[in-house]
Amino acid sequence: MAWTSRTGNPSVALDIDTSEIARLIGDLGSSEKDVQKAMSRALRRTASALRVRASKRVVPEIGLRKAMEFRRRLRDMRVRIDRDGGEIGIWVGLNDIGVSRFKGRAVRTPGGARFRDTEFTGAFVAKYRGKRSIWKRRGAARFPVEEQKLAIQDRVQIILEDEIFPDAVDTFMKLFMADLRARSIYGVGK
Repeated sequence: MAWTSRTGNPSVALDIDTSEIARLIGDLGSSEKDVQKAMSRALRRTASALRVRASKRVVPEIGLRKAMEFRRRLRDMRVRIDRDGGEIGIWVGLNDIGVSRFKGRAVRTPGGARFRDTEFTGAFVAKYRGKRSIWKRRGAARFPVEEQKLAIQDRVQIILEDEIFPDAVDTFMKLFMADLRARSIYGVGK
């Protein structure tokens, strides 16, 4: 069983107690087909649960105006199941985000502009194309201008690795056991 996240560390292994799974399968008398279906569903639901937890934890931490800005950066990757277990992952976009997407107010300074603790030298605060943000000219001409961005990678990666991914095994086991019981005892999904 492997858990993959497309952040700085491409593969994080899950340590799943297979003896507990084997005992449950023996107690319930589950078929191979029920086990495969329960595992597949549990993997998909685990990925979904981790995405929701990540969004709820990261958005207030980095101070985004809308949660959708971060949610659209979380994507499920393909679920693969074989005899040895399964693999699923979440792709997390950790690119820098424009200043206008964050809560807070940009301040003009003598050397440029400042947002939170970040100083943007040679930049200016303006409303352009409906966004009030910090802008900087690309060349000597008046246009084109580009919006300045804040880095989120370090803060988000720490949250994901320390708070979100360690719960993956417990979440998977809980969902797998519940689904397998429902399939074996009550005949759900047959």
